[in-house]
Amino acid sequence: MFYSLIMALIMLALGIVSFWGRNQDSFDGIYATAPLTSAKTNWTDKKGKAVDLTELKPDKQGTLTIYYRLPEKLNRQDKLIFFSRYIKQIDAYIGKKKIYHSHPEIAADWLSLTEHYESFTNSIELPAKRSA
Repeated sequence: MFYSLIMALIMLALGIVSFWGRNQDSFDGIYATAPLTSAKTNWTDKKGKAVDLTELKPDKQGTLTIYYRLPEKLNRQDKLIFFSRYIKQIDAYIGKKKIYHSHPEIAADWLSLTEHYESFTNSIELPAKRSA
């Protein structure tokens, strides 16, 4: 009887742990009091050519640089929030000043033991007074 109770508790604990973290690969939205504005368009490459965010490909060194022109007026609560997946590092700059550095977690797939980077929600605070 005692053994069955212990096994039932262990199975319950394993069941709870197996559901922990499910759906972390999806981003359905954010809760905010400020109005939300999409930043899906108006991204460019270094030459000013339009970039499609769904078709991003890194260069031979594994890096990618894209640009976005911020509005002239920013409020204190303005942020750029986006979801990244399988990305090692993201840095954001305004001019030459770094305003953001990502810290995604490295995970190992249990079955193949291959290293990969977790899906990550990035939230970049935009300064109300920005450099040009």
